[in-house]
Amino acid sequence: MRPLFLALITVGFGLNLEAQSLPELYQMAETQSESLGSKAALVEQANVRYYQALGSIFPTASLEFSKTKQDQIASGLAGAITNFKITGTQPIFKGFREYYGLFQARELLRSEAQGQKAEKLRLREQVAARLFKFLSLEAELKSFAEGQSALEKRVSELRARVQTGRSKRSDVLSAEANLESLRSQMKIFEAQRDIETQNLVFLTGLKTSLKVPTFAPLKSPVSLEEMSRFSNSHPKVQAESHKLEAAKDNRMMSLGEHLPTADLSGNYYLKRTGTFQDVEWDIRFDAKLPIFQGGVGINKVREAHAKERQALLEFQKAQRETSLQIQNDVTNYNARLAELRSLEKAVELSKAAYKEQSSQYDLGLVSNLDVLSSLSTYYETKRSLDRSLHELLFLEEKLRLLRETVQ
Repeated sequence: MRPLFLALITVGFGLNLEAQSLPELYQMAETQSESLGSKAALVEQANVRYYQALGSIFPTASLEFSKTKQDQIASGLAGAITNFKITGTQPIFKGFREYYGLFQARELLRSEAQGQKAEKLRLREQVAARLFKFLSLEAELKSFAEGQSALEKRVSELRARVQTGRSKRSDVLSAEANLESLRSQMKIFEAQRDIETQNLVFLTGLKTSLKVPTFAPLKSPVSLEEMSRFSNSHPKVQAESHKLEAAKDNRMMSLGEHLPTADLSGNYYLKRTGTFQDVEWDIRFDAKLPIFQGGVGINKVREAHAKERQALLEFQKAQRETSLQIQNDVTNYNARLAELRSLEKAVELSKAAYKEQSSQYDLGLVSNLDVLSSLSTYYETKRSLDRSLHELLFLEEKLRLLRETVQ
């Protein structure tokens, strides 16, 4: 039975899309997505901030020119003082703030990179969800169409039997009522199919015709222990882990506010007038020990501690949510796999029951309502099988994407 039902998802689309495989759909969605583009911009910004932090460790040099007008001096000389010089400064010690600032920028860069991976994973899951939902609705509509044909045939047979006196007019009316009810359900499913079409077009930006990708036979049950080990490697958890490390570096950077600082600077004069015009260069060493800053320093430390606690809570939340989601997906996958096997048998049995009821109706052993009920049960079971199959295929793809992302 499995190849038959897998074949249901390889029917042609009435969809204006173009692709050959899920990876191609993913690529198109990634090109189309503004959210992923925004994440890429955040990574670029974090990378620039990292190099800004790195630059604070290196010496600086500048070319400076100044000209000062001055009043009459004691010697009777008056005029202007001109300075044209090259100035260089080398930070010697700043309480390790520049190094922890560099470490913090590095962790934030890594966090944004993991956030970009998490967004890509989320986008791919969205595309897969929309595609398999669309395929499920297409398969169900095909089952509806088969059921409609069977009911139309049933109505024709009953009308012929009424003319020969072998059936009652009420039997025809009951079959026609079931047929109209089926047609009304099809309208809703067609609308849902159109909505999923719009969602898929929105995500991927596709414009021409799509050949539906084929899928390998379904695998055996998935081990929860195997999948749970991917929990801490999930990009969402990794992003929060790097934010936590960045918060720790920020705390250490704030503690540096209470430590002394030291800088070395020097000037080389290309042109100099005034009292020191014969002095070509000078070197200056500056050291400062903070004594009182109006409570600014200590409150920066308290703020950094609060941010670190918040980052820890966000990290723990991401861990628990990711672990729960993986457990739910694995449990749902294994349950759907067992359900699929039972539904395959149920479809066969309900089809046999419908044929048996039809034969017994001809012999006058069952009523027309029994036949209509068995026909309805057969196609409802068939549609349940379609839904279960595509939900299972989506969950399998979702778990595959997780493995691919974290490995």
